[in-house]
Amino acid sequence: MAVPRYYRVLRGQRGPAARQKYLDYLAGLAQPDLTNETPKNRPASKVLYVKPFGVDLGADALLQTSALDPSFTKLRAAVGATRVFDVLAAGKSAIKIRNAKAARVSATDGLSTTGTYQKSNATGLWYVDYGGNSYSCPFGASTSTEKEGEAFTSIKTALGVAYKRVHLIEERI
Repeated sequence: MAVPRYYRVLRGQRGPAARQKYLDYLAGLAQPDLTNETPKNRPASKVLYVKPFGVDLGADALLQTSALDPSFTKLRAAVGATRVFDVLAAGKSAIKIRNAKAARVSATDGLSTTGTYQKSNATGLWYVDYGGNSYSCPFGASTSTEKEGEAFTSIKTALGVAYKRVHLIEERI
């Protein structure tokens, strides 16, 4: 069983002050100081199409999914033109399945070896932030017999050492 986020804080294992600050944060009483923060606009989302690993949609159907445009641009070459499509080919149809999630690769670049101390807005506890930018892109099977793990290994190899962390987010259909 997975441990819920902030479990140790709620149990008081990080101190009573952190527990109380987190409870106030959840109740909406402790608002973070955002006076020096400038909100960023969310990047545009791009509609993409993939052939899922877990279910056969037939030769003419693809699963419709999406990714943020900067993420797709960064990871497009590594994922490959046969695993994700940004344009629906003639004669193909897109299918949206409720609660279905295509397999995704998540990659983080720019991580430093020396972090900076940051204070949590939720608990008031200090943590080390190593920076970096994270990108994720969906992918599907390039052939009818390709497995999810094989495709991920191929993508991870294509990404090389430019990305410090590369993770697979498994398909859910």
